[in-house]
Amino acid sequence: MLNHHIAYVPIEWSMLPIKTFRFVIELEILGNFYRENRIEGIVVCLENTVAVLEGHQNHIWLKRYSDARTSSYHNDYIAILVSCILPGPKVSHKQIFMVPREWLQNGKLECILYNEMKFHYLKYGKCEGLVIKLTGVKAFFESYSSYLWARKDFDWAPEPDKKSYLAVFVPCIYCSEPKF
Repeated sequence: MLNHHIAYVPIEWSMLPIKTFRFVIELEILGNFYRENRIEGIVVCLENTVAVLEGHQNHIWLKRYSDARTSSYHNDYIAILVSCILPGPKVSHKQIFMVPREWLQNGKLECILYNEMKFHYLKYGKCEGLVIKLTGVKAFFESYSSYLWARKDFDWAPEPDKKSYLAVFVPCIYCSEPKF
């Protein structure tokens, strides 16, 4: 089984079939790796949008060529799953989820989040949009900075409040099977 990782791509590409641009990206990564033994700097052009591959924290970011920002914004980029086709050992890491503090009462929180997120991703091809209700608190997952935020229903704050949310480390759904 191949490892999988999140790639942030320009939102203009969301109109294409996900398999199409995932295939193009993986092909470009593999081709560039064998030619130059690196993946940074790969240029991909789809739907009249030119993007350059950069590493961003633990993810792949196909940054628009004209974008001067140093991180991806959820309004301009979407997260997709791409196969890690490069040679090397399988590396398991954890993802950060910002979740409501009330959810911490549940002893199997990591397992629930992992399974729900994995099922949602396999069904819809993205992590954003998952709705979970635990211990009477309903939350919607969305990208925030470099992690996923389970925003409480009716919480309109622009960022997670430290009094209401807490970081939880969950096994990466793209490259690991949980050991619960």
